[in-house]
Amino acid sequence: MANEFDTSTNKSIPKNVTTTSTQDIIDYKHLSEQRFKLIIEHVPVLISYVDAGHRYRFVNKQYEAWFGHSTEDIQGKHLREVLGAKAYKALKPHIDSVLAGNTISFETNVPYKGAGNRYVSANYIPHIEDNKVVGFFVMVMDLSDRKKIEENLRYRTALLEAQSEATPDGILIVDARGKMLSFNKRFIQMWKIPKHISGANDDSAALKYAMTQLVDPKGFIDRVNYLYAHQDESSHEEVYFKDGRVFDRYGLPVEGDDGQYYGWAWHFRDITTQKRAEEKIILREEQLRVALKASRMGVWEWDSQNRKLTWSNEVKRLYGLKISESITYEKYISLLHPDDQPRMQKTIANAQKTGSKYTIEHRVVWPDGSIHWLLGKGQAFLENGKIVRMAGISLDIDDRKKAEELYQSQNEYLIALNETALEIARGLGGQLSILKIILSRATKLTQTPNGYIYLMDDDKSQLSVRVATGVFKPYIGHVIKKGEGLAGKVWKTGKHLTVGNYDIWTGRQATFPKGIVSAAVGLPLYSGRRIIGVIALGYDTPIKKFPAEKITALKRLADLASIALDNSRLYLESQEREERFRTLADTAPVFIWLADSDKNVSYFNKGWLDYAGRTLEQEMNSGWEETIYPADLLECRRIYETSFDARVPFTQEYRLRRHDGQFRWMLDTGIPRFSSAGEFLGYIGSTVDIHDLKNTTQRTLELEAITASLTEQRAELVTLNNAKDEFISLASHQLRTPATGVKQFIGMLLENYFGELTEDQRTMLDYAYESNERQLEVINDLLKVAQVDAGKVVLAKEKHDISDMLEDIMQEQRAQFAKRKQRVVLDRPTEAIFAPVDVRRMRMVVENLIDNASKYTPEGKRITVSINQTKSGEFVTIKVKDEGVGIAEEDISKLFQKFSRLDNPLSIQVGGTGIGLYWAKKIVDLHGGNITIKSISGEGSTFIVKIPA
Repeated sequence: MANEFDTSTNKSIPKNVTTTSTQDIIDYKHLSEQRFKLIIEHVPVLISYVDAGHRYRFVNKQYEAWFGHSTEDIQGKHLREVLGAKAYKALKPHIDSVLAGNTISFETNVPYKGAGNRYVSANYIPHIEDNKVVGFFVMVMDLSDRKKIEENLRYRTALLEAQSEATPDGILIVDARGKMLSFNKRFIQMWKIPKHISGANDDSAALKYAMTQLVDPKGFIDRVNYLYAHQDESSHEEVYFKDGRVFDRYGLPVEGDDGQYYGWAWHFRDITTQKRAEEKIILREEQLRVALKASRMGVWEWDSQNRKLTWSNEVKRLYGLKISESITYEKYISLLHPDDQPRMQKTIANAQKTGSKYTIEHRVVWPDGSIHWLLGKGQAFLENGKIVRMAGISLDIDDRKKAEELYQSQNEYLIALNETALEIARGLGGQLSILKIILSRATKLTQTPNGYIYLMDDDKSQLSVRVATGVFKPYIGHVIKKGEGLAGKVWKTGKHLTVGNYDIWTGRQATFPKGIVSAAVGLPLYSGRRIIGVIALGYDTPIKKFPAEKITALKRLADLASIALDNSRLYLESQEREERFRTLADTAPVFIWLADSDKNVSYFNKGWLDYAGRTLEQEMNSGWEETIYPADLLECRRIYETSFDARVPFTQEYRLRRHDGQFRWMLDTGIPRFSSAGEFLGYIGSTVDIHDLKNTTQRTLELEAITASLTEQRAELVTLNNAKDEFISLASHQLRTPATGVKQFIGMLLENYFGELTEDQRTMLDYAYESNERQLEVINDLLKVAQVDAGKVVLAKEKHDISDMLEDIMQEQRAQFAKRKQRVVLDRPTEAIFAPVDVRRMRMVVENLIDNASKYTPEGKRITVSINQTKSGEFVTIKVKDEGVGIAEEDISKLFQKFSRLDNPLSIQVGGTGIGLYWAKKIVDLHGGNITIKSISGEGSTFIVKIPA
């Protein structure tokens, strides 16, 4: 059977023991002894034996590195003296437990004296003789560097402890004077030392008894004394017993890294028969293999002179290789993640140069493309300043790193959503600025520098790259049609798309060079139901695909990005409205002022400020009272305040000081302002100079004429200002942002980001999510109505095949029809029917009519959509016919009114704002067409849209 851990030699343990030479066995055991010494002395773990009096009887060299004292100084000292009082106190319960006969494994934080505060994994194994614990074995591994992010992972460090007690060999450790420090149970069994001698720890009595069993006791003693005197030699010989047994004896001097001599380690193996020797070797290696596999740890060794790399089977498994595969240094480097190769090579080179130890976390790429995390520990061994070999371990930390990456990903996800939401709430800046912020958030979230955002051009026929980073930066300005490349496919389907290998993807653009992008993902950006752009990210490293959690996070980010773009557009439109109002007010032949709901005047037009010779800052709030004639001020203030409190219009006369100091009579009229929801917003007022008319006989008539003129102007201003205020109020991100934030976080709960949900919890969250969706739908509807009422909607007409438009709409809504179990029929002629329309808005009109037909039609019924052109060719007619609840004749006149909803059996079930048909009619009117309806209550309705061809 081949040796699993020593692939650096061609020697093997023969199956036919009768043909095996003694020298073969000696050679193999010599290699095993070297490996054991290497593990004991160089593995980065504290290994020691402590007696029942809490004193060290054996420690490995790792104690020197921790506490700065030699193993000789530590041996024999009390734990409190070596570890420090605080550490001893923290470990005392575990010490008491192991001395009570319990095997202890634990992880804890220990404040060592001289070694600092460390988080360790420790194993204590009691040493029991005559049913009495006479000491215990200790193995301690430093987990401090990993504890910050891995509190739930524990690494078992019992490998060397198991080897000490489970090995078929007898082990004896003596100090520099030959005094016995430690021995395992097997040693006592093999030498058949009575309990009263072994329990007494009497070296001379134990040696005397052992010598009685040997064929050549003098030769045994002479050889031991010689080796104690020649500490630079090691020992391997056979020992013959009077009862016919034969032992292999190995002796190794125990030395520190500085060459200091501490004693000897003796190993004894019973090789009475060749077969028994073979069985013991197999058992020992199987135990080691199982222990390494259970701890997901493998060992390796590199012979630099022969460039021979030897890996245990477990290391090969950790690198995704087959057990039969050979390994070279070059192949090892190729298995490392490309981003980690330079760092790993630098670490190895430094260790080879200095002979130092190293600990490093790194990734490996398995042949199947999957990525895994390992912890590597190693040390280089030098002779005469030159590297001769390296040895170390590889430990699987994939679970811990994945947990860490998941935590980091979720944290970055929440930060990205929060920062993007804050950007929506505070920064209604330019579109380009918002696009850059969105792309920056997305690249940070996916940990790739490569991304771009396409937006739809004004003619709606193509997308163009507005911002890009990384490898996509040279493609700013690039345009695509629907269905072309990754972004074009997303535009066409309206769904996100991931590509694992872009170079071989059948949909890739031929003009895009190969070898630039590996995996890629694209997601649609929406405005209402319409796609306005695409955001895409790509990896330029060999990664198969984007993880599912990244896709989910990007979907949330795309939703917020769509809202940010909408808010930016709405903000600019509100700014335009504000500018229009101010321009009109500043050119009006009267003085215009605005006051808020707290009675503070917030605006005066240019006419007022020029007349008074004062700045807006001087006049705002109550500053304007300084220009009122003192005798008129009290009555002026009374009328102003009482009218505010009553929310009623007012008219008053008072004298106002001109910039030259003259007081002139003014006629001031104030009108209260209200939002569409009835909220009091303040007052708008107009003031006119009536000084020259004050004492004329025509005063009344002229004042009436002036009042009529002012009333007309004021009505125009009030209409414009109310439309502006209503638009700003409804378009405000304070309506949309909180609702959108609620949507994001409810979605995260439903996707188990914060743990599994119960069925009741999931049901309630589903209700909350649907309610929030309806709220957002209402807000979007209100925004559309505000635009059309304010005359802001300007159609972008173009010749379009209306038949194709209808078929596209039917395809998009097919899933909804199936959900409601309704039959849908499209009746269209074979030839195309063209009409000049604003495609985006006309689609929304038809979608609204079809959606209404579906909502008010029971399951199992049919909906028919048809299109035809009048005989004269002047008009195109679209009909949407349902088999629903129908509309009573007396209610048809109310159908297209704002906020009007009719009573019918389904009105409560389907919900709605009552403004969808109002908006649809306004859009059709702007096209020069009309909407009519034919309906019979209980039998269904037919909506007819007629537009010029």
